[in-house]
Amino acid sequence: MPQAEYIKYLNISQSLEDIKNFIEKINEQFNLKDSNWIIAGCFYSGTLAALARQRFPSLIKGAVAVSAPLKASLYIDFMDAVIEKMKAINENKTIQIQNAIETYYNYTATFEGQEYLGYLLKDDYIMSTNETECYPEFYDPTKFFANAIQDGTIVEFFEKWNNDSFETFMKLIVDIGKYKKFEKSEGHQQQKLWQHQLCTEFGYFRTTSSQKSLDFFGDSIPKICPELICDQFEKDVFLNAEYTFEDSISGIEKTNQLFGVPEKFNV
Repeated sequence: MPQAEYIKYLNISQSLEDIKNFIEKINEQFNLKDSNWIIAGCFYSGTLAALARQRFPSLIKGAVAVSAPLKASLYIDFMDAVIEKMKAINENKTIQIQNAIETYYNYTATFEGQEYLGYLLKDDYIMSTNETECYPEFYDPTKFFANAIQDGTIVEFFEKWNNDSFETFMKLIVDIGKYKKFEKSEGHQQQKLWQHQLCTEFGYFRTTSSQKSLDFFGDSIPKICPELICDQFEKDVFLNAEYTFEDSISGIEKTNQLFGVPEKFNV
């Protein structure tokens, strides 16, 4: 984990300068005088791609930004958007998914149910025991579908899930989710780094104020996640100083002032 004095460089502006520097160095190294750079990314990297194209139009000729938020926001209804995107792909299967998620959480409520999940998932079954943890463990269905919408693997899930079997449902979550599974230490460090940017620049917390999301995903979605994390996260992990949720709000406003709003993009 980087030391606290270096974390100030973990921001959008620095990332954009890194992209610019990389392109310039490659152009110089390979003598590319009339290069046409097209950059691409999904979600956060897609946001960087769009912003880099906006900031360096003479250097970057185009950008492909997939599921890329272009306006920072305390997006407390994040999971509503996940549900709507799933319905847009296949509404009938989305209803089946809701039923399977309910079944999953029913199993987690009893010792016998947890044993059954352990049997299905073998070594991949990990349950979170921290009631204040905002992000469920890796194979929690709620986190899986939030990730799958962001990285596009939701399409693969819908294509492969051709019946309403709960066993198949869980197997696909594990098999598809493994594409992005980190080693424990690596994943933990990356999560902390990303959490820093959520608190200081982006928002987009996976929370909800909507009964629709709570009905769909159950009680795994906290309503107070931003306040819960950001009041303590920066102080305890990086800055060792007072940090409040109001700092998150001002940081998000600064992001939009620096980079504009979606209406300014030619999409």
